[in-house]
Amino acid sequence: MPQFGLLSKRFGADESGAATIEFVIWLPFLLVLLFLSVNAAVLMHTQTLLYDAARDAARQVATGAATTAEAASAAQARFQAAMGVSADVAISGEFVRADLSVPYTKVLVLGGPMAGDWTLGAAVTMWVEQDDAS
Repeated sequence: MPQFGLLSKRFGADESGAATIEFVIWLPFLLVLLFLSVNAAVLMHTQTLLYDAARDAARQVATGAATTAEAASAAQARFQAAMGVSADVAISGEFVRADLSVPYTKVLVLGGPMAGDWTLGAAVTMWVEQDDAS
């Protein structure tokens, strides 16, 4: 029985692997946090790029610098073909509306299949500018 007491004191006082054990326990949580942060940053960056492309497309059509088809094609050309960006530019009365969207699965760094069929999109509406000469 005295040996058990010595053994428990010996192992109870030894803390040489405590930091490693704590690191192993916390590592999955830290990796998930990093993963979510990177995906959030990529989504926000892509949203900004979509909005900029939609704004430029609407502006081109509103000023008469391009047709709706040319503006939609130019907006899609700003992205890699593999992203599958869909662009729709239309004139409705006095307004031009540019809609761009991309599936989440093409944007997320990891975990694309978990995104389902959601899309990330941007829409911009502008007035058609009238020519001052008329």
